[in-house]
Amino acid sequence: MNPDTIVAFRSKCYLLPRSLWWPFPEGVRSLPMAEITLVTFEVETASGIRGVGYAQNRGRGGKPVQATLDQLIGPALIGHDYSHPSLLWEQMHGQLARLGSGGVASLALSIADIALWDAAAIAMDRPLFRHLGARRESIPAYGSSFDRLYSDEEYLATAREYVAAGMRAVKVRVGLDPTDDYRRLSLVREALDPSVALMVDANANWDLPTALSRLPMLEEFGISFLEEPTVANDAEAFAEIQRHTTIPIAGGENLYTLNDFRRFIEQRALKILQPDIGRIGGVTGWLRVAALGAAFHLPVASHLGQEVSVHVLCAAENATWLEYVPTFDPIFATPVVVNGDGTISPSEVPGIGVRFHDDLIEPYRI
Repeated sequence: MNPDTIVAFRSKCYLLPRSLWWPFPEGVRSLPMAEITLVTFEVETASGIRGVGYAQNRGRGGKPVQATLDQLIGPALIGHDYSHPSLLWEQMHGQLARLGSGGVASLALSIADIALWDAAAIAMDRPLFRHLGARRESIPAYGSSFDRLYSDEEYLATAREYVAAGMRAVKVRVGLDPTDDYRRLSLVREALDPSVALMVDANANWDLPTALSRLPMLEEFGISFLEEPTVANDAEAFAEIQRHTTIPIAGGENLYTLNDFRRFIEQRALKILQPDIGRIGGVTGWLRVAALGAAFHLPVASHLGQEVSVHVLCAAENATWLEYVPTFDPIFATPVVVNGDGTISPSEVPGIGVRFHDDLIEPYRI
């Protein structure tokens, strides 16, 4: 048997309570998130190599994703050569087209694709970013995970912690009363050195008129980018906002296909692309979005999934920022580490280098 043949697969689904992974004050959270679903998928080859993919999402949506992996993707991979994941991506994508684009299908495709790339890099005894053709050894990171319901003191403490760790950029959430947003932004801007970049994320909370009305206030602070100022899949509204401001508009974490990104790019609705590697189709899907962005001279940044995202960012020509969110670090045995200069480097372990605290999460398998 060809040693590169896939001979087995395994999936697991966990429902993890917030107490297990939330490293911040328990009393505040504007996004209700009592639990997250973690789905993992492992492929095993005839030579004994095992590749692991994963994605986490809010709430209880993991079981349909696991069923798609177990009933459609996994059986179709058996007997195939895993050494060229992008070819298998095409086959999986075609098979899943019957389920419709996006949603459960894209999540399952992403997880499987990450597992295949992990296995392919392990087989070559290379970390994934080197297997993809490393362009850099590290990527600048910005500190995220600010919450709109934090007190002013918690806001400032979070910003200072990130800067103390070496980061040269932070992203804060806006979307409250404009007076409160202005006060918060003023506090953070005044507390940090002017060289520290400041980004803001509206989490799609504004309608178009509200977003347009907030732009003059935001422009006072020299914002590096404004993320998801309105409904996440409304390219026309994003384009209208971008026409009214010099602040680069960023988005894409809630886009699930290459065609979604093409539509936003064609309408000049985004200046920074932010595909989520656990939603856009894994490593293959993420790199396709990055290549599309490069063709239009647009930078690409990450959304969550930092343990895998750091690899693709270090391989993409137009990479700009990694979003650093320590929220889920407690479930990983191998969390990413911030360098002293505010960058993050990929693991040098062959493959992706991701390992979970199995003893910690196993009791929550469903």
